[in-house]
Amino acid sequence: MDKKIAVIGTGNMGKAIIQGLVSHSNDSLNSITASTRTDQEAQNIQEEFGINVFTNNQLAAKNSDIIILAVKPYLLEEVITEIIPIISQHTLIISIAAGFTIGQAEELLGGNQPFIRAMPNLAAQVGESMTGIVENSSCSDTDINDAIIIFNAIGRTEMVTEDLLHAVIGVSGSSPTLVFMLIQAMADSGVANGLTREQSLKLATQMVKGCATYLEQSDTHPEKLKDNVCTPGGTSIQMVLEAEKQNYRHTIQSAIQAGIDKSKELSK
Repeated sequence: MDKKIAVIGTGNMGKAIIQGLVSHSNDSLNSITASTRTDQEAQNIQEEFGINVFTNNQLAAKNSDIIILAVKPYLLEEVITEIIPIISQHTLIISIAAGFTIGQAEELLGGNQPFIRAMPNLAAQVGESMTGIVENSSCSDTDINDAIIIFNAIGRTEMVTEDLLHAVIGVSGSSPTLVFMLIQAMADSGVANGLTREQSLKLATQMVKGCATYLEQSDTHPEKLKDNVCTPGGTSIQMVLEAEKQNYRHTIQSAIQAGIDKSKELSK
């Protein structure tokens, strides 16, 4: 992708995107720039990734083909207003902030500016994010393809409509918290039964990782895989029965729905 890309904001997600871009770049790193808040942060990012980093958003974004806004939602309006004077009508703007809609962006940028919302998750930091992407009507096929390339550099992508982005946030954007809670709970059970904390976390983490990989590669419904594990009179079916007694599935579904509802609330 022969495009100049600017990343505004170098928090955890901004740095993950930069890492993905640098790792997958076939071009000079001069095609990637970033902006951050302080001179020290700029120096740290520049030394870590070998790209040009500024403390001025306009300088970072100037002449860029694609600008990725990796800032908190409450800063988006300020940042967009700041960069409007130096972008062209063909510059693709990508936001990764929850709750900031295409409509809100178009009020600031105008309806003819290519704009994409992307919702990656924490696993972007290890190149394993699942990112939902939605474009506005001003995006060309090239704009969409460029966004897919960018976020495939930190994991995988799925195109959705904006009304479904709330569900994406619930199912993959915010749900890593539930996975970490599951791993922690499993590890606690291991410790309660004599394993060390280190052993328990290692066992639980690898189990979750292995199951996800197996599910992805097997092309088999998870319900079928669950049944395959449950031998008659064994430990697995006993765990399933206890989990169902405690409304395990409903609890997970309720937690995800709460996240979806909160996302909708933030978008109003």
